[in-house]
Amino acid sequence: MAGRIRDIKTVGERFGIRVKEFYPLAELTTVRIGGQARFFALVEEETALRKLLKELLKREVRYFIIGNGSKVLFSENIFPGLVIKLGKGFSYIAPLKEDETSLEVGGATPLGKIVQYCLEKGLTGTEFLFGIPGTVGGAIVNNAGAFGSSFSEILQRVRIVTDDGEVAEKEKEKIHFGYRESQINPPFGSFFYRKKINGVVTAAIIKLKKGEKNFIKKKIEDFTTYRQSTQPKGLSFGCCFKNPPGFSAGQLIDMAGLKGFRIGGAHIAKKHANFFLNDGSATFSDFYQLIELVKFYVERSSGLILEEEVRIVY
Repeated sequence: MAGRIRDIKTVGERFGIRVKEFYPLAELTTVRIGGQARFFALVEEETALRKLLKELLKREVRYFIIGNGSKVLFSENIFPGLVIKLGKGFSYIAPLKEDETSLEVGGATPLGKIVQYCLEKGLTGTEFLFGIPGTVGGAIVNNAGAFGSSFSEILQRVRIVTDDGEVAEKEKEKIHFGYRESQINPPFGSFFYRKKINGVVTAAIIKLKKGEKNFIKKKIEDFTTYRQSTQPKGLSFGCCFKNPPGFSAGQLIDMAGLKGFRIGGAHIAKKHANFFLNDGSATFSDFYQLIELVKFYVERSSGLILEEEVRIVY
């Protein structure tokens, strides 16, 4: 692979993509942890992305697609491949002519931008997404959600550029979704891993309903007030662990006596035990050890095994 990866920069430039070498990964994540990517590319349009993925497959070069980086923990090693981020060309919101309550949204579109757009247009159904620091692509892959709702509930169709450079349009019914995961790019060990769909989400169609603007605004304000009163500020993943069926991960961590626990520069928030914070000095090892320690003590105290929402990338 070493010989095949050296000229990835040249390959990218051939497709109009600027590729950077030894890019600092900490800059790409909300927790600000990570080493370097051997290569990093900001891709602005689909044709270039298709050509790039096809070339990576041929050369057997590993890639990792990143959105806003809110659910990623990179190790401090050099990622031995290409990290890809979709640029502004994939960030857009467009109403469908045939259905005024359906929107096409680009894979790099921030979730907060969609909520604000829907408020202005009097469309309801996205309010629960306000405050989630992610993009459409990440929200689909991870089936992001809050307040009892998930992204898959408003999803109609997904556009994916597959690893072989082809475009696949998939109806929601053809994609399996679970709690905070999906069949698209699932992590190793996931229930969906054997039937995974590999590729990059470039766009989606979401289905909403007409709503009264004041009602929509009130829901957003209520959700925001709740987040501010229960969630700490600082460098974090958001929630680190999935909630086991019938339980709150934060409460289980609290019951294990771990609220406020610290390893190096990483600590468990006192305000919400499912938030792990970087005080500015934390390392990958600090966070990794804290995650593993929490899983051990929660299982010992409750018998339940916590599963990360966060993807750990080596």
